[in-house]
Amino acid sequence: MSLTAAHPRTRERFMALYEICLGKSATRVGQDTQRNRQTIMNWVHRYNNNGPDALNFRRTGGHPPRISEVIPLEYLYRVHISYLLFIVQVLELI
Repeated sequence: MSLTAAHPRTRERFMALYEICLGKSATRVGQDTQRNRQTIMNWVHRYNNNGPDALNFRRTGGHPPRISEVIPLEYLYRVHISYLLFIVQVLELI
């Protein structure tokens, strides 16, 4: 599951749990992943209390992603052409 999870943070959490299962300490896993040992232990407790779904990454706040939907190919093509035309105009001024 850790290698096939959609989000990198979910993969990181499952890999940390895997290393804990192999006998590494939370401190060592935290050092290896540049995470606080308490963060690692929180992941372990969440997994133990709520199962694998508890480790899935969930966006909890902040500004929503700028692009929330799939962009139509026609729009991308128009933007790309507009950008190229702009570059040509700039180069002509030089």
